[in-house]
Amino acid sequence: MRYLRNGMRRSLPVRLPSRENSDYYRSKLICRYTNFYGRQPNLDNPTLFSEKLCKQMIEIIVEGSTCQTELSDKVNARKIIEKIVGDRYLNEVYWVGDRVEDAPLNSMPYPSVIKTSHGSGGNFILRANSDLNLIRRKLRNWLAVNYFFDSLEYQYYQIKPQILVERFLRDEFEDGPRDYRFFCFDGKPFCVQVDNNSHSINPFYDLSWNKIGLRYRERAMDVDVAAPKRLDIMIDLAKKISAGHPFVRVDFFDSLEGVYFCEMTFAPVSGLFKFNNSEWDRILGDQWGVGGVSSGLSG
Repeated sequence: MRYLRNGMRRSLPVRLPSRENSDYYRSKLICRYTNFYGRQPNLDNPTLFSEKLCKQMIEIIVEGSTCQTELSDKVNARKIIEKIVGDRYLNEVYWVGDRVEDAPLNSMPYPSVIKTSHGSGGNFILRANSDLNLIRRKLRNWLAVNYFFDSLEYQYYQIKPQILVERFLRDEFEDGPRDYRFFCFDGKPFCVQVDNNSHSINPFYDLSWNKIGLRYRERAMDVDVAAPKRLDIMIDLAKKISAGHPFVRVDFFDSLEGVYFCEMTFAPVSGLFKFNNSEWDRILGDQWGVGGVSSGLSG
């Protein structure tokens, strides 16, 4: 599949997200939801978590959210997080730039982590034996793609594509530190999803670290994970960072070097959850407060 310079696939119609095109994308999101869940979303009075996510995704296209864009941008988010909790929870960045040719990959510390500012879920671990030509080719492809046209998440649409090379954080696991993903509702963390670099695990815990029955990755291994040493610190940070957002997932690493902010995600898995039990759609929806769905739409 080939891409235009701005990342849009050639096989897709060029229809940019805007108020004028909001009905088009509203229809696309409703159709996608209906095909995935086998039912239409109730957008007039949403009660389910999936319905509220769908409604918010539509609303930010209509309003042109700048707030969610700034916080989803992995470069810009660092500036905002520093204002909220300080820079001690930000990982060291070795290099940032928008041209693959300028990235000094052969002089970076090994291992390092390479990601892009506008992507979702992708990164490379740069090692001494890495194929740099392969990494450069993949980075060119990543920089060319506008994630919005796959995910319909408007917050990714206007992010400037950039490359980040960061320090590799370590814990006792060989494939990199565990990723602790806090599902937060307006400053109130509700549960924690534990992930790894290969995305082969998916256990959820409450804030007292009792395992709960929520899962949404069908092929994930059912494992038990010990409570992270700095759980209380991450909970406190998640409260501060998520305040003012009806829903956001806030991710951290609890590494040997300490706790580090990872990213904020406003529509995990693009709003399409394969819940192991549909009751979780209601439970998570109940956490999404009565104050409404939208958050920070005016920036």
